[in-house]
Amino acid sequence: IRRMRQEIADLKVGGEIDSKANEEVRETIEVLQSQLAEKNEEIRFYKGVMVQNAEKKGLRVEMLDVTSIALGRVKYSFRLTQVVEKHDYVEGGVQIELHGELDDQKKVFQLKELDRKKPDAIKFRFRYFQDIKGEMVIPNGFLPKEFVVLAKPRGSNARPLQKKFDWPEKGV
Repeated sequence: IRRMRQEIADLKVGGEIDSKANEEVRETIEVLQSQLAEKNEEIRFYKGVMVQNAEKKGLRVEMLDVTSIALGRVKYSFRLTQVVEKHDYVEGGVQIELHGELDDQKKVFQLKELDRKKPDAIKFRFRYFQDIKGEMVIPNGFLPKEFVVLAKPRGSNARPLQKKFDWPEKGV
């Protein structure tokens, strides 16, 4: 009976160890799958920038991220890229507008109204891509609907680019 009890105790301990090991392996797999997804997204991005026969050439605005940092304050970031045959530097300025509603009326705020530290246009200069980041204060009662980026590159063949992003639900 003692030997059987010891065997049962050993099996229980072994089962607990197996369960813990399985849980750790599952968590490791989840982390690795997440890292793989991030790397695949990075590869997609770099292919989009570097592939010379891409269908849409020129300046692009990608990947808006808006994160609430305090009541009425948000961090934003987006990426400017260029897809061209010859990767020369592109430079210019970016203007940002926030479209939405204030007191049931349509309202547009310029970035300089929401972030006193920013000038009318944020300057950019890059060869492949540049991340633009900042913070803004959302006025009380304002309900954001769209984040609008207007990129104005300099140069003779440069064409302005406007990109609208729907305001994320989690943004404020």
